[in-house]
Amino acid sequence: MQEDFIFMSRFSFRLAPAYCLYNGVCIMNQNGPRITFLMENAENTVLKEHIRSAFLNYVEYVKMQKDCPSLFRTVPEVYFKKGGRKQLKEIIMEENFDYEEERL
Repeated sequence: MQEDFIFMSRFSFRLAPAYCLYNGVCIMNQNGPRITFLMENAENTVLKEHIRSAFLNYVEYVKMQKDCPSLFRTVPEVYFKKGGRKQLKEIIMEENFDYEEERL
């Protein structure tokens, strides 16, 4: 079970914490090619398109890897949810903490 988590976390899409705070966006959850972003300004279509494009390019990159999980071979889905600054910071802190534990 732990090996599956480590293997899948290797293929997790990430945004830098500074980018998240500056742009008011973070990753709420991801399951292979399905991802949900939390955004302070959910009407910002330019930011949405940049993030969507980056994620779709990332999924294509993962598909080219010889050890690509089969889950990534399904159709990508990108969702955006409106949220507040406090929720955004909590998710960023949690994600950063999980990443640091993963590296140990």
